[in-house]
Amino acid sequence: MANSGLGQSDVTNITCSLDSNTNQYTVTFVLNDVTTTATVDAATFTVISTIFG
Repeated sequence: MANSGLGQSDVTNITCSLDSNTNQYTVTFVLNDVTTTATVDAATFTVISTIFG
């Protein structure tokens, strides 16, 4: 979220889980009534994909 200029107070319903098989985090949150799910590489914290809605 910091990479996108957002802080924790900007979003609601934030969840995060780590898939140890792929070494990727799945982060889900709501911003402006839109649910966003991002997949993030756990080693580099690079966003791999983002799905809105």
